[in-house]
Amino acid sequence: WLHGEFLIDGEKRMGKSEGNAMTLAWLTQQGISPLAYRYFCLGTHYRQKLNFNLDAVAGAQRALEHVQEKVATLGEPEGSVPKLEQKFMTATCDDLNMPQALAVLWELLKSTYPNSAKRTSALFMDKVLGLGLNNIASIVVPPEVLSLLAEREQARHNKDFAKADDIRTYVKERGFVIDDTEFGAVAKRLK
Repeated sequence: WLHGEFLIDGEKRMGKSEGNAMTLAWLTQQGISPLAYRYFCLGTHYRQKLNFNLDAVAGAQRALEHVQEKVATLGEPEGSVPKLEQKFMTATCDDLNMPQALAVLWELLKSTYPNSAKRTSALFMDKVLGLGLNNIASIVVPPEVLSLLAEREQARHNKDFAKADDIRTYVKERGFVIDDTEFGAVAKRLK
């Protein structure tokens, strides 16, 4: 158990006695998952005040969704990335520097290490972060779709946007949708 600095709303401390408390049930009604709120809290060091803002929590939810989507595409865990696991532990052991620990998770996900090793290390980090990454099923993207993704990236690089749009249509016909993220294009199963 660890007591963090106050959660504030503007300049006023949030709390039941202040009449401005919010609950996880209220956040859920706003479309925010409890894990997204956890991600939001991890983004600020526990010794610093955390300014509550619904837009910021929604941003944390989008960031968490990107992490979950990326982890889902990494396949089955095998091997690991010890260098980044150690960097993660160093941040964690530095007075629970969770914002830095999250940055290492992002560094891992953006890295060029093998996907199976990245998944193993992401699950290792999640034992501390508690973001439920171990509950995310792997999405198996067929080699044909992966090839189309690479072809689309090349078309976009060459500014052949008509071809890139055609490829997006082909991928959709095969049951996947392309999501352009900061990691690059990711294929997700159509819902």
